[in-house]
Amino acid sequence: SGAVAATTTLITRGTNVQTEEQFVNQAVRGFENSYRGSAGEELLGAYIREGAAMVYEISHLPPRAGEASRPLADALRWLGETLAEPFTSGFMGFLLIAGLLAHLASRWLGGRASLAQMLGLTALAYAPDFLRGAMSAVEYGVNASGSAGLGALRSLILLVIILWETVIYIKATAVAQQFSIARAFGAILIAIGLLIVAAALLAIVIGLSFGGLVALFVARAR
Repeated sequence: SGAVAATTTLITRGTNVQTEEQFVNQAVRGFENSYRGSAGEELLGAYIREGAAMVYEISHLPPRAGEASRPLADALRWLGETLAEPFTSGFMGFLLIAGLLAHLASRWLGGRASLAQMLGLTALAYAPDFLRGAMSAVEYGVNASGSAGLGALRSLILLVIILWETVIYIKATAVAQQFSIARAFGAILIAIGLLIVAAALLAIVIGLSFGGLVALFVARAR
């Protein structure tokens, strides 16, 4: 699973060819679409623009051994990301949260699997993500040609990934918990509901905290 995730990251990095202006504009648009504050938008937007430009310049610096050594540097980076991926917050967060919630929901429905088994099958369901590398390559073609057909292909690949992972997870849950497919599907739906509630509560807390910090920052700036 770590190799799959690291390969996907490598392909995405290699196919996501952008100029500095495009990269900065994308960051600013993302900020404008997500920011819902009533004050300080212009000031924060300027910080976002300067920060994105700095990130772009740093990410495009040549390796210390020179530009010719970039392929070797990319290979070593991929190896490091492969080894580190199973321990990153994104992977471990998904593994622990999804596995734990599915385990609790399955237990409520009479499941018999251990927590270790649920965490293992959660990692197994991550395997179809290797197709995200192909999706990144198709997305590069969309950006280069503007083809609507390639855009549809990208959506189809994403749908295949989602369905494949869902089928693996439902079947693996049923086998591990020793109950029917229908009950496994119900357990996963319960787990998703719990995750949505937890995410909504976390978003409210973060939004209120961030809004208060921005208001305090703007008040002091004035």
